[in-house]
Amino acid sequence: MALFILGTLLVIVFFPLVLPWGKKLLIYCAAVWFFLWLIFFLQAERESNPTYDAGMVGDSAVLGVSILAFAIVVFARSLIHFVMYKVKANRNHT
Repeated sequence: MALFILGTLLVIVFFPLVLPWGKKLLIYCAAVWFFLWLIFFLQAERESNPTYDAGMVGDSAVLGVSILAFAIVVFARSLIHFVMYKVKANRNHT
């Protein structure tokens, strides 16, 4: 089950790389951003219970890394889009 959850998180985090640029990407990114933070805080509250067994690495740490990876992916996608926009503008200008 843990591998299924991790695989799902990876698909959710890296999906913005293939989603077309526009309103769909913006809505998807905003929804995923808030969803990841929501489940992070819910899991952190659950882990604060003294009877919770976190194991080697806590689930909130994995969710924190997922949030960081999602932010990096969205930033990289935006940077690539900006660079391609500038290259296309320079190519059409000359």
